[in-house]
Amino acid sequence: STVLPHSARATPGSAQPATPVSFAQVSVIFARHCAACHNAAQKTAGLNLEPGSAYAALVGVKSTESRLLRVAPRQPDSSYLMAKLTGTQIARGGSGTSMPMGAPPLPADKVTLIRTWIAQGAKR
Repeated sequence: STVLPHSARATPGSAQPATPVSFAQVSVIFARHCAACHNAAQKTAGLNLEPGSAYAALVGVKSTESRLLRVAPRQPDSSYLMAKLTGTQIARGGSGTSMPMGAPPLPADKVTLIRTWIAQGAKR
């Protein structure tokens, strides 16, 4: 059997896959599904999700719609981004509609990828 380095192993009882998720992987999702509204020109909700700006706009930044951080590293259930993507923003003390607005929800595998990236520490 193959022995993985400690950083690549899932912890016992963890729902995280063993494979690390990079910001580059989630950035592609933001560019494709979010940056049409959340860009340098519009900055909807003060948020620019274009490549090169998305990380600084998300990680450790307070949401403009709730008391939560947009992305709280290692805490996907306390990250407002997850609430907006799963339609639970009102229950989490936020406002507005689920994202992406006016479009079908993101496919479950993309939401899971973003959740995993946050759970793994939301590293750049």
